[in-house]
Amino acid sequence: MDVQRQLALSLIEVGIPVFGPSLVRIYSERSNEVEHRRIDDILDYLCEGLNKQKMMLQPPVLESLVRETIKKLCTLENPQEPISEFSFRKWDYVIEIVKKMNLGSREGLRHDPDLECCELVDLFRSIGAKEPKKLLKMSVYELVEQDLVEKLHFGKDVEGLDYTSIGPSDSFFFKTDLLFQNWSPQKDAQEAIRLVSQEKNGTILCESLMNKFHWSIRRMNSVLKFMEHNGLIDTLDSSPYSQVVGGGYLWDDWLTLTDKSDFFISEDEADGDSLHQ
Repeated sequence: MDVQRQLALSLIEVGIPVFGPSLVRIYSERSNEVEHRRIDDILDYLCEGLNKQKMMLQPPVLESLVRETIKKLCTLENPQEPISEFSFRKWDYVIEIVKKMNLGSREGLRHDPDLECCELVDLFRSIGAKEPKKLLKMSVYELVEQDLVEKLHFGKDVEGLDYTSIGPSDSFFFKTDLLFQNWSPQKDAQEAIRLVSQEKNGTILCESLMNKFHWSIRRMNSVLKFMEHNGLIDTLDSSPYSQVVGGGYLWDDWLTLTDKSDFFISEDEADGDSLHQ
């Protein structure tokens, strides 16, 4: 068994979610943010202190070192929660796009933000890609294939591409927030449904719901799309977007629960396990 795989297994054993072939998700006290670390980087960190080469780390020693290193690097955040169902063939490059898009959005709406392909080519080149244009094309293919992004035509042309930029789809944020944000759209939906089910006709003003939970517009839009996607609320009317007090936009003014929402929070159900995140 190679060292990288052994490290991944050791990370899982001590409760660190490994959600890709080479990345782990941790919560850093130092930055107070969710971070993603490459397994190779952690190996380098371990080896540096011992002045050893990676392949000299035998499994028993490695497991012990992992435990001590994790204590120094991070505290765990929701280690029992599944991180992602994604399986990208070009994970290391795809995740760079997903991260930039998720963290770069102000409101969590469609095409917020749109990323120019020329900038993504430069990004790929900066992280060591030898064929950045080809890798970008392959990465975008995978993201479109999983209905996470849409091809757009804003920005400079890039040779070999029939689009100039990409932007998040309607479902992008609730599918990726668990990777980069400190909230879970599924858990937010459960809390929202419990509250709204007490309202007359299961209807509430979206801005009012957002304020009750002290959520940001960005977070509220994510949970709205999660609930709509899973049939927990009536279809949202986003034409035009609903402007909130103080600025910013939500997908709609009002939301109304559907009968299906009862099952989502029912004690007889597994809290939405049957629903697609």
